[in-house]
Amino acid sequence: LSCPPNTVYEICAKACDAPCPGLTGVMECNIQTCLEGCMCKPGFFNNGTGCVTADQCGCYDKGHTYK
Repeated sequence: LSCPPNTVYEICAKACDAPCPGLTGVMECNIQTCLEGCMCKPGFFNNGTGCVTADQCGCYDKGHTYK
């Protein structure tokens, strides 16, 4: 399995990645669920399209993203 940039393959990972600070609605998270797949590496956050560093997350206000 080939994973996208800034991700790592996990056999049993939690059902969601940490979202960018301030970003809501990236995905529902069920910490009881174990999923196989690519997850954000430590220090990276899910911005809704991929895994980025906190400084690449941008700012979020009233549903708008500012970079």
